[in-house]
Amino acid sequence: TPAEGLQEHVVRYVTPAGESLAKARDLAARIAKNSIDTNWMIINVLPRIHDMSHDDGLFVEQLNSARARPPEAEARLREFVDGKAKKLQDNQA
Repeated sequence: TPAEGLQEHVVRYVTPAGESLAKARDLAARIAKNSIDTNWMIINVLPRIHDMSHDDGLFVEQLNSARARPPEAEARLREFVDGKAKKLQDNQA
């Protein structure tokens, strides 16, 4: 049953009858917004971390998370720390 699939981690989503294609398209649109590097890491790195020791997994995760950081992230973080970052408007949150 769908509930058993969720419980056993065989599936992640259960949709009402006839709504699976819409859910698949929604997920594909969300995935397409990721960077190429992020999607590569999700497909190639995360499955391998499961088979590593705890410390090795954390190390590999750190290496890959640093690699996935966009170039402007450091500058934006520096602006925030220095108090120069632009404030979000209520409707942008």
